[in-house]
Amino acid sequence: MQDLPIAIDCLHVTKTYRGQDRPALDGVTFQIKQGQRVGLMGANGSGKSTLLKLILNFLRPDAGTIRVLQQENLEDARRFLGYVSEHQVGLENFTPRELFGFAARMYALPPQQAVERRDALLAFSGLKDVADDLVEGFSKGMVQRLQIALAIYHDPPILLLDEPLSGLDPQGQAEVREMLARINGRTILLATHQLDEIETFCDAGIILHQGRVRAILDLKAEKREIYQITVASSIRPLLGQFEALQPRIIREEPDRVTLQFQATPDTFQEFLHRCQQQNITVYRIRSRGILEDLYLRYVQGNAETPSP
Repeated sequence: MQDLPIAIDCLHVTKTYRGQDRPALDGVTFQIKQGQRVGLMGANGSGKSTLLKLILNFLRPDAGTIRVLQQENLEDARRFLGYVSEHQVGLENFTPRELFGFAARMYALPPQQAVERRDALLAFSGLKDVADDLVEGFSKGMVQRLQIALAIYHDPPILLLDEPLSGLDPQGQAEVREMLARINGRTILLATHQLDEIETFCDAGIILHQGRVRAILDLKAEKREIYQITVASSIRPLLGQFEALQPRIIREEPDRVTLQFQATPDTFQEFLHRCQQQNITVYRIRSRGILEDLYLRYVQGNAETPSP
């Protein structure tokens, strides 16, 4: 990614809402390369939605500079952006076909291109059979898929997503995830507090806490996972051979022990191989990504904040 052009460039961006003592954003600096999928993570109130609205020029910063594809005129640069908001009102009295018609006029799409892209996106979003139904009767997942289709109608190189899975049931989440996974060739900034979505979908992450960037993470380079393994108590002599893993005993029983440690998949396979060689019974294995632990370290102040 080192030689790729910059898609979004934020430099010392600050925004304070009227009547608020603390800035919503305080000196935010980061760069997103073209083609990256970046997760913007933070709790509610951390400044995620404010940042997206500043990039879209819906709000103006009090200080700092934002460039989209090298352009500082964000009103002009908005044509490069597709946007899916967390909350959407006003769609319910229209059909998908009507909404695509409004969008075609707004983006000044040539008639033939507008029809071709509309039909392709209705199929892409799984909404072809309900193109003439009122959105009022749609599930939240269907509305989100429609919003994503409308956001990429004008073929923007950058897509901004604000909590796209918020309020969806498991089926709706699965459908939206599947649709997003098929969107290729775009820079994507995904704002969410669901860290597992960022770990699955993104190749970089920005931790935003109380309006400040606490860390910028290269998720592709982070190969470690957190493993929890329940094994026979005879494992104890073997643990000395894996001191670098710093295994922690989280539960003990008469005949077994549950350990937790961080490791790369290769190291973990070596650990299991040693257990097999010494006939140590493995009862249970669970694993999860490391992003949650990294996030907590940075927001709780136990990790050094990197200089952007």
